[in-house]
Amino acid sequence: MTVLFIAGSNEGLAFAADGLQRFVGGEDCVKNGQKIWEGKTLQRESVLYGCYGVCAIERGACTFSFSGNSDYALSTMDLDNYADSPEHFLEDFANKVGGELQRFLMGYTDESSTVPLPTRIASIALAWYSVGTPFFGSVSFEHTGETAGWKIDVALDNVDDAVAMIGGSQTIYDRGTAPIVGLQDAIAVAKKFAQDCVDNRCVLPDCSEFGGRVHVGVLTKSGFYWEVTP
Repeated sequence: MTVLFIAGSNEGLAFAADGLQRFVGGEDCVKNGQKIWEGKTLQRESVLYGCYGVCAIERGACTFSFSGNSDYALSTMDLDNYADSPEHFLEDFANKVGGELQRFLMGYTDESSTVPLPTRIASIALAWYSVGTPFFGSVSFEHTGETAGWKIDVALDNVDDAVAMIGGSQTIYDRGTAPIVGLQDAIAVAKKFAQDCVDNRCVLPDCSEFGGRVHVGVLTKSGFYWEVTP
């Protein structure tokens, strides 16, 4: 399970995540893992993205990394080509990452892999600016039997004063958040939600799988920066 929470204002967007990371196919459990990244497009524009679910899959001596494949996919894309079609941007991103995932998973159920994959492997949430307009969307990667596929959630072109829980405690989310007036409010709301999920690990049943160090990434028209590093 992953905490991945997004808060936005007219000045930018903040992604917050916990740091407890597990790997399918391995026994490692990392408490200061990274679930938020900055990607760079072909023209070096920043894209903020976060991974919910499995961040990496091991198969024998090979590893499929969602962040590594996302970075590569973004580096081949020019945001100027998607100014009027954010859905097209998500589709192309999904096809690039999903195509590599399909190739990696071919024969995953053979004797080289003894760990079954969940039906929903991972979701990647992305935020970017195009011609000064902020966009947000997500892609979910799924696995059934020996095939992999992906589902694209519609991009939102209005992220002002908005929050979105990609992963986290429904109990804490239902308590509501403080009002968001500007970017600093959005950062505080995202950070507090993630930290509350971690702090209630031993208190609330739907927080039991969260933990580790909370990190917060921020995207504005000027680019990306870390509010709290992983």
